[in-house]
Amino acid sequence: MTQSAELESQAALPESLWIEQCLNDLNRYVFDHNFDFENSFNFEQILVKRISFYDHSLSHEECLNTFMFFGGINNPEQLEQYLEFENKMIAFYEHLLSKNRVFLAFEGKNKIGMKRIRDKAKLQKIVRQGLRRERRDFQFLIPKFRTLIMPGFDLTWQVFLYEPDDLTILKMAQEQGIPVW
Repeated sequence: MTQSAELESQAALPESLWIEQCLNDLNRYVFDHNFDFENSFNFEQILVKRISFYDHSLSHEECLNTFMFFGGINNPEQLEQYLEFENKMIAFYEHLLSKNRVFLAFEGKNKIGMKRIRDKAKLQKIVRQGLRRERRDFQFLIPKFRTLIMPGFDLTWQVFLYEPDDLTILKMAQEQGIPVW
């Protein structure tokens, strides 16, 4: 099968099957200790981007000289910068929720669970907890865009685009002032 045919078949997957595929990938990622992240996803079919506080991947020296998470903030200027970013991320997710179905995938006892987020206040709380590293056991699935968003360690969240030609969700992040790389 050619790459374009594979991409077309991915796009043609019914939403329920795409969600099932994501949950299977997440189950392997979370529970299979032999799971090799780099070699287990077909990166010819999935585009991985990042939405982040930073506009690039930090060098080792940059990591030593800046805060990389909420608990590392040590002055009022950094706190102000962080809170501005947090508000942008919340606005981004609220915009997604206002026009799309958003699901929360979370780690259960032996498998990934999933529930639809309908409440704006609940969404705000989850995003805030993820950014502040109070909770890291979840991912967002946005079926309309065939996208999985996974919180990261350093205010950088990975965005898995199962339809790599549809960059709508990345443009939405940029419209909120969130760097994408």
